[in-house]
Amino acid sequence: MYSNRIIFGDYNNHLISRLHSRAIFNDFMGKVDKSKEVQLDFSGVRVVTLSFATELFSNIEKCSLRYTIMNDNQFVREILGFAVHSTNGLHVQ
Repeated sequence: MYSNRIIFGDYNNHLISRLHSRAIFNDFMGKVDKSKEVQLDFSGVRVVTLSFATELFSNIEKCSLRYTIMNDNQFVREILGFAVHSTNGLHVQ
């Protein structure tokens, strides 16, 4: 059964590296219905680095996933917003 809600706080409350982002992305890709919108839930997450976020959104963009961001604090929201805009159209090989 698919769950299209990814709770990042279940992984850690500090999301800091590209490698961690890739590992989380690879883990949840096997658990979501890619034809439906994915909810990226940041409840419980206190810190997200730009490197984590840009890796996450680069991978999401490569897979053409539709998503919503929810339950983010202001710091996390600002980092995620910057990452989304900076990876828009970016295709990392």
